[in-house]
Amino acid sequence: MLEFVILAFYLIIYALLYGAIFALSIASYVLEAIALQSIAKRRGFSKPWLSWIPVANIWLLGAIADEYDSRAGISKNYGEKTVITYVASLVIIFSGIIFMYAGIIISGVIGLPEELMMIIMLLSFAVCIVGFVPLGFYCAFYYISLFKVFRSTAGEMAILYFMLSLFVSY
Repeated sequence: MLEFVILAFYLIIYALLYGAIFALSIASYVLEAIALQSIAKRRGFSKPWLSWIPVANIWLLGAIADEYDSRAGISKNYGEKTVITYVASLVIIFSGIIFMYAGIIISGVIGLPEELMMIIMLLSFAVCIVGFVPLGFYCAFYYISLFKVFRSTAGEMAILYFMLSLFVSY
């Protein structure tokens, strides 16, 4: 009986904790979308509602940063680079995970030797690790774009906002 009470207590704590994390994540996403949409409207973008679509909002942030650079005659295409590296990292990492689960399922059905199963696991792990390379580039492009947007909207406070965004992101 005591074990059941302890288990129920831990389940309640976990449910409250994950519920709070979920609520904060949704609130953060909504606030970011509202801010990005209002900046896009002020800059004259034709589709500021893209700030509400998960991958399109990454492109929109980069496009706003590109628009800021275009005033200085610089063209870096942060919008495209950010989306391409984000999608590439997701595809590579998820393909490694799918490869791992396919190996587990096939091993369970056919009964592969342990050595072969270990090779499949190591290969799938290696594929996932390779996916962190474009993920690193995505983070670099994302934060460069974010800093450029901060610099274009907040001026001298851009460094403070950028540093806060590194620690209080989502």
